[in-house]
Amino acid sequence: MLKGLIIALISLLSIKSFSQSTQISTSYIDSKINQYKLSNPSTPLYLHTDKNIYTNNESIWFSAYLVNADTTFKNHDVLNLAIADENSNQVILSEKFQMLNAVSSGSLDLPDSIPPGNYNLIATTNIVDKDNKPTSQFITKIVIKTITQQDFTSSVVLIDSAIFNGYLRAKLIINTKQSDAKLKPLVEYKIGNSVTSKLMEVNKELLINIKETDLNAHQPVLKIKVKFNNQIQFLNVKLPAIQQKKINVRFFPEGGNLVADLPNSIAWEAQTNESIPISIKGILFRNDIAIDTIETNSYGVGKFNLKPELSSKYYLKVLSGTYLKADTNYFLPAALNVGFALHLPKGVVNDTLRLSMVSKENKPVQILINNNKGAYAFFKYEVTTQTKTIKLPLYSLPKGIWTLTILDDGKPIAERLFFGRYNSGVKAKIAVDSKIYKRKDSVAVKVNLTDSLGKPVIGLFSIAAIQQNRLTSNCVDIENYIYLNNELGSLPQEPSGNGLHNPDYVEDMLLTKGWRKYTWQDVLNADTTKKFKPLIVSGKVKYGNKPLKAAIQLAILGGDKISFIVTESDGSFTVSRENLLASDGKKLTIIVSGKNNAGYTIEINDPHLLLNSNIAKNLASTGFGSIRNATNSIDNQLKGLENAYNLQDVIIKAKNSSGSIYAFKGEPGTNDCGDFVDEAGHFNYEKATKRYKPKPNTWYVIRTDLSAKGDWFTVKPYYFTTCTELKKSVTTIGGIYAERVFYGVNNNPGEIQYLSTLLWKAGVKTNAEGEAIINFKTGDIADNFKIIVQGISSEDVFSGTTSFSVK
Repeated sequence: MLKGLIIALISLLSIKSFSQSTQISTSYIDSKINQYKLSNPSTPLYLHTDKNIYTNNESIWFSAYLVNADTTFKNHDVLNLAIADENSNQVILSEKFQMLNAVSSGSLDLPDSIPPGNYNLIATTNIVDKDNKPTSQFITKIVIKTITQQDFTSSVVLIDSAIFNGYLRAKLIINTKQSDAKLKPLVEYKIGNSVTSKLMEVNKELLINIKETDLNAHQPVLKIKVKFNNQIQFLNVKLPAIQQKKINVRFFPEGGNLVADLPNSIAWEAQTNESIPISIKGILFRNDIAIDTIETNSYGVGKFNLKPELSSKYYLKVLSGTYLKADTNYFLPAALNVGFALHLPKGVVNDTLRLSMVSKENKPVQILINNNKGAYAFFKYEVTTQTKTIKLPLYSLPKGIWTLTILDDGKPIAERLFFGRYNSGVKAKIAVDSKIYKRKDSVAVKVNLTDSLGKPVIGLFSIAAIQQNRLTSNCVDIENYIYLNNELGSLPQEPSGNGLHNPDYVEDMLLTKGWRKYTWQDVLNADTTKKFKPLIVSGKVKYGNKPLKAAIQLAILGGDKISFIVTESDGSFTVSRENLLASDGKKLTIIVSGKNNAGYTIEINDPHLLLNSNIAKNLASTGFGSIRNATNSIDNQLKGLENAYNLQDVIIKAKNSSGSIYAFKGEPGTNDCGDFVDEAGHFNYEKATKRYKPKPNTWYVIRTDLSAKGDWFTVKPYYFTTCTELKKSVTTIGGIYAERVFYGVNNNPGEIQYLSTLLWKAGVKTNAEGEAIINFKTGDIADNFKIIVQGISSEDVFSGTTSFSVK
């Protein structure tokens, strides 16, 4: 319902709109916004992770929150997580977790085999639209480094800064202490879609010639993969684009348009052609006469005032320099002859919004305050040729970004975003019982939640205590994400890291990134045919590779309980969420019930996997600005005391009469399905010269050659149970996992524990006094640590931090 404003001279009367038969009224506004909400549900998803720099043997601990969830939030009962390589956009890890009452938590284990580099952590729920796009999605960057001792180092640097004879040259150097001359690194490098592989000598240089035509991409990058002695390293080098360096300038008249002979407020933005904000100065001209000097700040935004003349042309001249080879002019949009000017002295306000309007003629208008969650006020007003200021009370306005829309007979003629009730909401105060601790010390953390009046608030939150060097500077907390990024999209980083808590920064983002962000036309033209559906795991059973003629029963093993499902007569079936619930990380097995299940095959279709893949392949490499002109593999190694190695000598002795270390020799030949192992325990390795029948319920390894000669390769464990042909009637699928307990530092005083995450706890609830106390122990890393709290309440989202040191 619309919340009427108690303002003198405001009349909530029906106002004539698009035709003689259509009346704009409060009920009409309500109905249109409700339709818009149904077709564009606003249920933002936020993921709190313990840190965002990991090693390739750690766990990612997380909590997920569906914020502002409506009454349909119970339909969001699965959280889908995926990790995608930022270079290849390929998903390398994917798992599903329970979501109850709009909250989920758990952990993802990073395998040792994951290469260091930049990754996207993708979170979605199981609700999608008719185009199979998620209604709730969150993507954040994580960095994975290695603590594995490497046998070699690799580095690459650009030799040339410009094209010479049609080429640009880069130099790759690989250094190793290995003395075996037979070991040669295999180098694979890629620019765009062009891939080249070469063997090179160690401790020597490889010259890479990059064609000029390979530099036509918007953001060209040389991607290098080096394989040596069963180890892999990745290097990325930023390449100079053939495109001439330039500056992109945009102008944002407040309200939408410049109007001649009226005072206009204008924001402007400057970015490089790589979309990096820059601070520049320029000279403002009217018909080749300089009238002002203006500049942008560190995140590329500036503001100025102008009263344009109808017959004059206005442009900004930026002088040549780092980004421009020549002086460049950027023209302002032409001024309209009719219209009116809208101005908010402050767009970030608390309880009162002040706006001034002036027109070239007296004109009745309608003023609407709304956002994608609903409408707050709708009233009519007379705009005159004299500037008038209106004060609008916002006492009952929910905190957040709202749109002020000016309508002329129902047609929007100006819009301006503002942030209302800025200082309201929940405040999180975090205190520790000391600022300095010893190793293996006890720490007590007190979290206190209050509202803007100092009254206690009951909230639900997750808390982490992590080593500060495991956090990058671009971490976005739940408040910044929900109130800014979710509403305005990707934003330049605020220099001090305050973001939402810097009102000047918020104002600049509203004027530029939020310029005409929402339009009343979108509300009026909402697609009421949009339908939403849950993702459902399905499958099909065949016999002899043909459809079934009668239904059969399947058993699902490994979950919280043994469950059974019956297929349709053609063999198709679906698997409910309840049947997929399993212990954390445990795979489920689906089998054809009965003793005689030979000849059946089971195919599984998990739409969550396809969703992850589609999202990942459409992601741009937004971390491009951090890629340098030279890079070294050492950059991918974790530095600091936490990089501790506990190495010991391992001696393996053959104990069987055959002398085989692995004792995999058995009866010569293959089993009934053709399965075999070789002397080294490689299962079904096609190049094996001697083959033996595998033993049921035995661990073997799958070998994958990385060179044509097979002189180096990778292996992964494989548990052999029965004939692989018979196993076609058995399939595995990832379950839906519940929360796993984080144990932290244990109480064994003699055990050295290098933990960068000392504390992770999800689902913590404050008491009636708004307080919660959490205890944990420090480990054996002497460094600076940070405590981070992220959470939700019935009133607001909240976050807070504090720090301490371990000596």
